[in-house]
Amino acid sequence: MNADLLDLLVCPVCGSTTFGFEMLAGSREDIRDGIVWCENRDWFPLEERVLEFLPPALRYHDDRTRFGDKHARELKALDLLETDVAPAGARIPDALDLIQAQKHHFDWYAENAEQAYNSYAAMPFWRIVDDRTFSKWNARIHRELGPGEGVKLLLDVGCAQGRSASLAGQPGVRVIGFDVSKRMVRQAYANLGNNPHGHDFVVADGSRFPFRSGAFDYVLVYGVLHHLPDPVSACHEIVRVLKSGGAYFGSENNRTIFRGVFDLLQRLFPVWHEEAGQEPLMSSEDLRHWFSGTGLTIETSPIVFVPPHLVNALGIKAGGLLVAISDAVLKTIPFVRDQGGLILVEGTKP
Repeated sequence: MNADLLDLLVCPVCGSTTFGFEMLAGSREDIRDGIVWCENRDWFPLEERVLEFLPPALRYHDDRTRFGDKHARELKALDLLETDVAPAGARIPDALDLIQAQKHHFDWYAENAEQAYNSYAAMPFWRIVDDRTFSKWNARIHRELGPGEGVKLLLDVGCAQGRSASLAGQPGVRVIGFDVSKRMVRQAYANLGNNPHGHDFVVADGSRFPFRSGAFDYVLVYGVLHHLPDPVSACHEIVRVLKSGGAYFGSENNRTIFRGVFDLLQRLFPVWHEEAGQEPLMSSEDLRHWFSGTGLTIETSPIVFVPPHLVNALGIKAGGLLVAISDAVLKTIPFVRDQGGLILVEGTKP
């Protein structure tokens, strides 16, 4: 982790923006181990480049206890000794129950015997969709990278194992990614830790982004809103952290009339494991409603009218051709053009 990341953070506990920092290993440009604390002396472990920046109810308490035992002398010298163990029998609110479920799901998905997330992201369907989607978004970013403007900051919400960060990274863009799953964030560093664009990843909760207002030129939310307990609040968070003139890029599951076909195929021949939140599907109208009052102007574009099972069976070349042709043809037909399986969203903050 680069130490300048601290200038972007907001404490998930008290909301402060001033932090103390003790480096235990590494350099300011590549911190391997350290301790971060806020104005109220709540501390956050930074271990093997990964900053765990979670509120108490979502923390990895076993990891925190082990870290605290290992660095007890340093914590005592900094007057930061506290165990922060959740009280026995404490009731976690429903929203946190949902977040915990997502955390456990993606910790499992990071690496398991059935289908690891790396395998999921590498299937032909997603490689085709990723390529078509990011080629459009990256073209816009590239056009906006003028001389003398400095490095643009992109916030990758729900970064998983670095999949979207690797697709969005280009010269002149620094990606700051975060995910509630520590295993996913560790994999993101393993996959992209030596990226020349200097990506950073943090373990944090997507319900309330722990970053300063107006800090980012771009916010990327790639298939993540439908995992969150309150997508409306997340939409407002997207706008809050964007700079004036900044852009939001998103992709979500469409509320389409063809969804029953996909669900049937998934029951018969499951191709991936899903753990959606309370809003597993959303329409263009939903997204416009959720962003209403924020000032963000959005454009939506439903894509992909063929099931992923068929695309995977055809492979990259033939499957890509099928997706391109079906998108081009079906988008010309009224009503049907709104029924793609995914919705791409592009928004601009005034």
